[in-house]
Amino acid sequence: MRTSIVKIVGACFALFAATASAAGLADYEATCSEIGFKKRTPAYGECVLELDQRATAAKGKPMQQPKQSQEQAQSAQGDGTPDHQTCSQFGFVAGTSPYSDCRLKVDIARREQTQRQLAYEADQRRYQAEQRQYEQRLAAYEKEKERQKSLAMIRFGLAMAGGTSPNFSENVANAGRESLGMAPVPPTRPQMQNFSITGPSGRMTNCTVVGNNINCF
Repeated sequence: MRTSIVKIVGACFALFAATASAAGLADYEATCSEIGFKKRTPAYGECVLELDQRATAAKGKPMQQPKQSQEQAQSAQGDGTPDHQTCSQFGFVAGTSPYSDCRLKVDIARREQTQRQLAYEADQRRYQAEQRQYEQRLAAYEKEKERQKSLAMIRFGLAMAGGTSPNFSENVANAGRESLGMAPVPPTRPQMQNFSITGPSGRMTNCTVVGNNINCF
């Protein structure tokens, strides 16, 4: 009998805990009557006693706050990087899916810009090497100009054969320029990359990647 009463009271205690924790025996008696126990019965007395004991135990226990892992705390605060600041200024909250999408978009844009910059630097080194070769060939061309009138056509063929650009048309153009005594064409610097970010409010902002910096306006 005692076990059954404990189970019933335990099931209902969560509903009446706030009342029971601050009430007297009269309130416990009213609670037991409401859940079906008859007054002046052993079961009724055990119900009142059980509620009183549970309320007394609840008063002595401090409320425990759920623990937050270090990873969850860091995720909610962000990592403090410029990419975090970029996404935070749009209203994205660290640790949410939209925030992760924003970080991914910014990271992809930066990686693509880095690849473009590396390709440009490789073209720049190739151009500088061609410039040095041009200057050396030009010196030889000026020295031989009076002696050999057909040197221009010969140089054009040599330039075509020794072209270092992956683009055939660029090799032809540089060979033509060299035959006329002109410098090779320098590579074109990559343009700024543009992309847009739509914030949680639906407002779309345009951003650009310049070098390794993200500028949004």
